[in-house]
Amino acid sequence: MRLLKRNEYGAITIESFSDGLAPPYAILSHTWGKDKDEVAFADIVDGRGKGKAGYRKIYFCDIQAQRDGLQYFWIDTCCINKDDKAELSQAIQSMFRWYQNARTCYVYLSDVRTKKRRFEETVNGPDWQAMFRSSRWFTRGWTLQELIAPCTGEEEAFRRLRREIEKLEDCVRDLRDSDPRIDKKRIEETKGGLLFGLYHWVLDNRTFQQWQYDPTSQLLWIKGDPGKGKTMLLCGIIDEIQKNIRHNMVAYFFCQATDSRINNAVAVLRGLLYMLVDQQPLLARHVQKQYEHAGKQLFEDANAWVTLRDIFRDVLHDPSLGRTCLVVDALDECIVDLPKLLDFVAKQTSASSHVKWIVSSRNWPEIEAQLERAGHKIKLSLELNADSIAIAVGAFIEKKVKILATEKQYTPELQLEVLQYLTSNANDTFLWVALVCQNLEKIPTRHVRKKLNEFPPDLNDLYERMVSQISGLEDAGTCLQVLALAAVSYRPITISELVTLAEEVQKNADDVEEIVAFCGSFLTLREGIIYFVHQSAKDFLLTKAASKIFPDGAEAVHCSIFLRSMDVISSTLHKNIYDLKAQGIANEDISIPAQDPLASVRYSCTYWADHLCDSNPDWSANNAEKPQLAATIEGFFRETYLYWIEALSLCQSVEQGIVAVTKVLQLVENDRSRVELASLINDAWRFILHHKSMIKEWPLQIYTSGILFSPRTSIIRNIFKSQAQGWDIQTHQEHSWSACMQTLEGHSNRIWDAYSGQCLWTFDLHLQQASSVAFSPDGTRLALASGHEVKIGDVYSGGCLQTFEGHSSWVPSVAFSPDGMRLASASADMTVKIWDTQSAHHLPELVRYRYRVRLVAFSPDGTRLISASDEVKIWDAYSGQCLQTLKGNSYKLDSVAFSPDGAYIVSNQGKFRLGASVVGTPSNIINLGHTHNVDRDIRLDKNWILIEGEKILWIPPEYRACTSAIRENKVAVGTWYGTVWICTIDGSVGTS
Repeated sequence: MRLLKRNEYGAITIESFSDGLAPPYAILSHTWGKDKDEVAFADIVDGRGKGKAGYRKIYFCDIQAQRDGLQYFWIDTCCINKDDKAELSQAIQSMFRWYQNARTCYVYLSDVRTKKRRFEETVNGPDWQAMFRSSRWFTRGWTLQELIAPCTGEEEAFRRLRREIEKLEDCVRDLRDSDPRIDKKRIEETKGGLLFGLYHWVLDNRTFQQWQYDPTSQLLWIKGDPGKGKTMLLCGIIDEIQKNIRHNMVAYFFCQATDSRINNAVAVLRGLLYMLVDQQPLLARHVQKQYEHAGKQLFEDANAWVTLRDIFRDVLHDPSLGRTCLVVDALDECIVDLPKLLDFVAKQTSASSHVKWIVSSRNWPEIEAQLERAGHKIKLSLELNADSIAIAVGAFIEKKVKILATEKQYTPELQLEVLQYLTSNANDTFLWVALVCQNLEKIPTRHVRKKLNEFPPDLNDLYERMVSQISGLEDAGTCLQVLALAAVSYRPITISELVTLAEEVQKNADDVEEIVAFCGSFLTLREGIIYFVHQSAKDFLLTKAASKIFPDGAEAVHCSIFLRSMDVISSTLHKNIYDLKAQGIANEDISIPAQDPLASVRYSCTYWADHLCDSNPDWSANNAEKPQLAATIEGFFRETYLYWIEALSLCQSVEQGIVAVTKVLQLVENDRSRVELASLINDAWRFILHHKSMIKEWPLQIYTSGILFSPRTSIIRNIFKSQAQGWDIQTHQEHSWSACMQTLEGHSNRIWDAYSGQCLWTFDLHLQQASSVAFSPDGTRLALASGHEVKIGDVYSGGCLQTFEGHSSWVPSVAFSPDGMRLASASADMTVKIWDTQSAHHLPELVRYRYRVRLVAFSPDGTRLISASDEVKIWDAYSGQCLQTLKGNSYKLDSVAFSPDGAYIVSNQGKFRLGASVVGTPSNIINLGHTHNVDRDIRLDKNWILIEGEKILWIPPEYRACTSAIRENKVAVGTWYGTVWICTIDGSVGTS
């Protein structure tokens, strides 16, 4: 029989197998269409047929088979050569057996349509259930036999379907960081609603119509100055496109520089992908392939852009994706990785003919330069459509003035006067009109005429006047502090966070919303979160008004936020802040309380270290504030540190916490007079790194597992050891932190951030499991050994630079020379090869060993090379001459390195002086971290000690049992590393 499969290049190919020797496969049950529409055997052999209607069946069956873990599938139309009469006759006789031997059977109903339809079609047209009941497939003679033949029954099919749905829901939920549909609704409501008169002009615009109807016009760039109404224009365009059946799907994203959720390139791709997958779940397969390995970190780690870019590219080239429109508003407010986003958009507009793009931005030359490289693009300049914009602004003015006249009871004469003034001075700027009307709402009707002429026509002049107005208020100090705090915050803050961070606001906590309203020309309050009314408002405060809102400099505001954060963290946080009832409860099972005690401190917990660093603290000896600053930092780590880590875990911000401690450590290490403080922070850093995986999952285990399984000399352990009362563990536990900084979980050729433990890159070099890796001295390349070959990868792009082939067996060790010009590889084929990294040729190989070679390492000057097999040899790295042989237990050698002066070899077996004939006595061994019926029901499972069935103590991987014994209140554990530890539990542990 013949089976179909997708090869490594993405093409559908066909393979032949003898009866009884076929691999597991899926099989398709379907109805035939016209011969000219079906993909035949010859089409597959010749690589044709993608344009035929029947190719959809092949695509469907391929996707379903992949989801079920099957490489192969069978479809009669193209697996049987109908032109061969003998083969056709044999196939008919074998048909039932082929269906019976299939792992599963899929049904493709070509005459049942289930895509989303417009409302009118839903009401007037046939529903899918009626089409299903009348499908031609039910009238086929083979239908019953095909369904009952495969071994996968209905019950298993439903179980598989349920699992697939659950995995899909998890994937889509984690992909969603922000729902662009909700953002659109929020923006429209914040700006007073969407009026047809504000955007209808663009529907008849020649440039817009060219983009809409010309198949070669793929990208429309709408550009204009701040306040010209670009965002609301796009809101209107989106609404109109969604009514247009020319596009099957519409996905959009609104960038906002003041909101860290939606001001970066990764967020843009996540938002667009989320909308596409939500509308067409079949597309989720492109995300799920990688999500199943990485989970939510796929979308959040430092490698997220590269991963999402590749996934998005696959989605845009998916044959099932119909005509699609993608909209990205305010590219100028994408402040993180904008060049990457522009490059991606420019390339994709030429690559996907069925996908059209609309983007908007200010008139920035750098954006124009990037988009110029896009093919099939057109530009719509709002400045060049001034007449149309003026009409739209006029409609906006009429609406706003009518509302004012109604609410403030203007006379017809006053209403006309306000209308004329706004029309004469608006300069076609929606934002100017909105801000002036916002101010007029606060002015008594009798004073409107007098105040009206005080509003300057220029937007920046208007901002200047508003700052002056705020400065004249009785609450000026409080308002200016609020503006300063909002301007330097790293994300929009909530009302409760504002109260804790601004000292002046805390004094007037009951009036905080009124105070924010006084700043209404710059800030707006939406669902308890404070936003800037427009990016231009924040830009103005940070530049032209900086001297007024930062009289002592922005650094002073950062310092104030840091100190207030320390105060509120100290006074709010405590052990078990959510009053959880189980010590082993997982984060995924914790619900945020209705009255969240962390609500007011979430911002402080995440960003206190950033504000400390941005305050540019003066550590000089003559700085009077230095002792206070150091005392504040020390107090935090000695009194509140574990409570803060618990809060990070509950807020799912552990990685940000690691980065925060790293920043503070680097800051304090620069001050040589603060050695003790630096030691404390370094220990705190090691603590959070070492226990990161536990902290992220089980917040309350910080106080038991975190303390008990830290070194006995750990400063943090000894400060907080009273939190683990009731436990006593006797173990081989190290005296101090090991040389192993942290365990990085989840491997497959990855580069990790040494500070936060996040995955930075995953190399896609088509490798088997990597057996050895080595960085080049300059850190730009990575050598990876896999199977019989060695590949050199580019650290920055993740791409393959070179492949070295020559070994006949697997390669357990590789090492760069200090100058990076040579690479040594040790192999199980009993040879050591030295490669020229420029030419990829290997130099004359060293003398063969009698056994496999396990290790290689260069000396610091690059002149010598050490290798270990049944004996250890030192070689001249240039001539290949053996300089020295070291006898002894070399078969136990697992790691080796030269000392910095090249006089010694340091290994897990000890320190050897070069020139000696035997292995010396081990000394200064570097341990890399891999050291190795009752009153109550105490049990041990793989990861936990349980009391009365409740998880009480999480066990780190290096302490987990290969054998164990429990007697009374003691648990004895023998580990896979050959060590034993004993845990004694007193009666107070595990009781509520």
